[in-house]
Amino acid sequence: MVRSSRLADSHTTKGHRREITALLRYRLVNQSTGGAASRRELGLIAIALGAAAAAIYGPYIANGGFMIDDWSNALAAAHPRTGSVIQDFWETPNVRIGLALYIPATHQALGPSAALHIALAIVLAVAMSTTLYALLRRLAFTPLPAGAIALLVLLFPWADSARLWSVAGHISLAVTLALIGVALALRGLDARAQGNSGLGRRLHAAALALYAASLLIYDIAGSALLLAGALYLTRADWRTVRWRWAGDVVVVIACLVLTWLKVDRERYPLSAMIDHAEAIADGGLSILALAAHPFGTLGRDTILFGLAAVIVAAMAVRLLLPSSDDARPAVGRWLATAGSGALLAAVSWAQFIPAHSYYNPISPGAGNRVNVLASVGVVLVVYAAAVLVGLLLFRGVRRWTHPAAALSTALAAALVWGYAHDARDQRQAWTRAARTADNILATITSTIPMPPEGSTIYTFGHPGGERPGVPIFSYSWDLDGAVGLVYDTPNLDAYPILEGTAMNCLRTGVAPVGSGWVTDAHGAPYGAAYFVDVESSSVQRIDSRRDCLEAQTRFLPGPAVRTL
Repeated sequence: MVRSSRLADSHTTKGHRREITALLRYRLVNQSTGGAASRRELGLIAIALGAAAAAIYGPYIANGGFMIDDWSNALAAAHPRTGSVIQDFWETPNVRIGLALYIPATHQALGPSAALHIALAIVLAVAMSTTLYALLRRLAFTPLPAGAIALLVLLFPWADSARLWSVAGHISLAVTLALIGVALALRGLDARAQGNSGLGRRLHAAALALYAASLLIYDIAGSALLLAGALYLTRADWRTVRWRWAGDVVVVIACLVLTWLKVDRERYPLSAMIDHAEAIADGGLSILALAAHPFGTLGRDTILFGLAAVIVAAMAVRLLLPSSDDARPAVGRWLATAGSGALLAAVSWAQFIPAHSYYNPISPGAGNRVNVLASVGVVLVVYAAAVLVGLLLFRGVRRWTHPAAALSTALAAALVWGYAHDARDQRQAWTRAARTADNILATITSTIPMPPEGSTIYTFGHPGGERPGVPIFSYSWDLDGAVGLVYDTPNLDAYPILEGTAMNCLRTGVAPVGSGWVTDAHGAPYGAAYFVDVESSSVQRIDSRRDCLEAQTRFLPGPAVRTL
């Protein structure tokens, strides 16, 4: 009895040793190129990602244009109210601390050229994916998976507003700074392990500075950075990590509080936030399904069931594989990757629960900016599932690593093709919206060559958007900024009149009536109001209530979204 017990213990010990040996062997294979990308490698990946971005988004640089806030930002930069552009933006209630510097700086440097601002947004997206690649390499991903993940994030069409809407490029910048911070923090722990504690502390201080800069520009990474310490534990024990992690928490919370104090946000009751959380979860699952199968041939539930089946099967295989099997640590690593990606996406979206219900992962067009950081997590889940499919199918085959890698590469290539196709489709919609906006402005300037100062222009007969989420002129501030910019004066007002809005003919002037309109702010006295019908290129100055009533029969609101 004793002898058999000792034999069992001996076999168990040998089994653990074999498992540890296999795990170390796997990690060494992944770190065979140094565990961190060299400068030459990063330069090459940046060039490759830049080429991909140029192929997909490059045409938009020449053919795109300003959208929504871009117009008002450009006008405010060209004609500051107080004489100081920074002060103007600082005093704007909904502008974050970092944006009060970023927006004026970019508009002062690049001027009113939409092409330059769009190019900057695309460059920032490439920088984000390049930084992600560098972080993945430091986390022991080999070049092929790291490059594929970085490319999929760059092309991710459900977060493309950060590439196509120039002002949203700051979100890519904020995520880039956060990723660089995490990479520096990990490098600092590596330096400490090598005996250079001073360098380790300095690197973590730099990481904290980058965390703060990221969150003050845009706080999308706040929840994720609170969990960054979990990655530190891959480099050091709890005693070493705890103070660094505590420093992260202090800096992140301080920045979130500063943003909360600076930004004038509407407060919502708990019941509304619970409903919003449920809507975000549902939207997030829809995005995950689209990301896993971007070809539109399968239903959401079918795709999610397939993903879940792959993960559950991989977990079962991981438990059943003998400790000596080299596939065991590989399966475990990719399961951990999928879990980490799911957690990252969840905490990224959770950031928006206290916000307006508009902020939902499934929101199209400009609304998909909420997915910029979550896209990293979603792609990690999808790519890990693709790798696990290969491992599950070929693990029992001799030299299984080659066919498994080939299948996962083929699946990743299919995803790249699907993402690129959808991204091109979105780019074309944004291009059409920009072209229509240019035509509207051309019609205004041709029908009213020199409007008197203080005039208000109302436009009719044009769509407000190319498709849901892709605006042409839809808000009270976008056409207003555009008209001020083309006439080079802040002393004009202009508003698009779309379905759901009517013109009220008052005793002393006209005013739009409907959701979001305020008579005192958006109305105009008789003699200073112009109605422009874009479709017929006709204009009428409204000099009296009689003119207003008569014009109502000819100047009709346009559709909210272009109809076929």
